[in-house]
Parts: sequence; C-alpha cells; structure tokens
Amino acid sequence: MGVHDTVPSSPAEEKQDSDFIRKGILLNLKFGKENAIKSHELARLIGIKVTSTNQQIRKICKELLVNQHIPILSCKDGFFKAKDNIEIKNYVESLKQRIIGVERDLYALSRIDLGGFL
Repeated sequence: MGVHDTVPSSPAEEKQDSDFIRKGILLNLKFGKENAIKSHELARLIGIKVTSTNQQIRKICKELLVNQHIPILSCKDGFFKAKDNIEIKNYVESLKQRIIGVERDLYALSRIDLGGFL
C-alpha cells in the first residue's frame, strides 16, 4: 500500500493527490514507444493504489497532453513520452484510423431499425 491510498476528503487534498500523481507520472514515464509503461506499473512506481483501470492515472496523462501539451501517448503496452515527431505523427494517424472506425460503426448503428429489437 502506498502513501496515497486513501480517498481525498477535500478539494485541496484531491488537488494535492493529483499534483503528487502528476509529478510521479512525469518522473517515471520514459521516452519512446519501446519504453511504454502499463498504468498499473506506473501506479506501483508512483506509490499509489493499483486498481483494475487506474482511471486517475489515465485521466492525468490526458490532462498533461491536452492542457500542458506534454506529448504523453499510449499504446497496447502502456503510456510513454513521445521521443520525436515521427512517434507523434504515427500516433495522430492511429487516432485518425480509430475515428474512421468509430464513425463507420455509428453510421451502421444509426441505420438499424431499433423497433425490431424491442
């Protein structure tokens, strides 16, 4: 069990925990897809409770990308810091392909007569 295993009791505690996790993520993530770290391993390295989804780590990684423009990317092997523009371009292309797939699914589902399933 890590130091930060309890549920924050106030917004100030929650911010302090988030700051602790944010610093831990930045210190422990390595550069390059080949050095990706799974969220449960990252939680262990930071010293926080490991959960099945590690939602807090995922959320903070996305916040670091979106709000602070730190190129933290993910793949099947976990999270990593982009080591160069090529990794960023490959990730962007991967996202575009996923978007196309989701849009295709949405289109197909929107054409189904839901009355037949009731």
